[in-house]
Amino acid sequence: MQALTPNMAGALQLPDASGAIVSEVVPASPAEAAGIKVGDVIMTYDDTKLANHRQFIRVVGEYTIGKKIVLGLWSAGASKTASVQVRELPQELWEDYNSKTVQAPRFTQISDFGMELVEMSPELRKQFDIGAKFNGPVVKEVVTEGAAENANLSAGDVVQKVGLNDVASVADFTRLITEARDRGGRDVLVLIGNSRGSWWTTLPLQL
Repeated sequence: MQALTPNMAGALQLPDASGAIVSEVVPASPAEAAGIKVGDVIMTYDDTKLANHRQFIRVVGEYTIGKKIVLGLWSAGASKTASVQVRELPQELWEDYNSKTVQAPRFTQISDFGMELVEMSPELRKQFDIGAKFNGPVVKEVVTEGAAENANLSAGDVVQKVGLNDVASVADFTRLITEARDRGGRDVLVLIGNSRGSWWTTLPLQL
């Protein structure tokens, strides 16, 4: 999980940026067993409001192994709860996403973001050491000081989702971004994958 930024909260239509957004769910983990999905936002734990992902890490560390925590989640536009059992597992803590404020043009084409996006290929998998679990379009090039660079994108990144929708091709990405723009959104959530794992970022849709 990672920090929920104001832009992410706005894209998910949440009232504020409290809580933590799930960027990856480990197979066979307590989170998967509880039905938690990528893109869910953890808002409360045992009826206590969660301020941020760091607080949640501290809280879980204070529970004993075997303890169950009831989480309040925002999932696909609705509230739900999940009971998760604390287990001892190897964990990788994701770095905070700290986006810079950008003034990007209204989205009309992928190049507006200052990047080139291409279809996945065996050559790109080898060039960028892309794992088999990533199958979406690949960022081939990023322009200096563009919206993509400000969103921490780099060559070799794989686009997995726009919002909560899977992305399998460049056409999928363009369609979903265009739909988000036409709904009047200012920013859109994008799930990225690379050799280091999966993480969320946002891209601007209009000034």
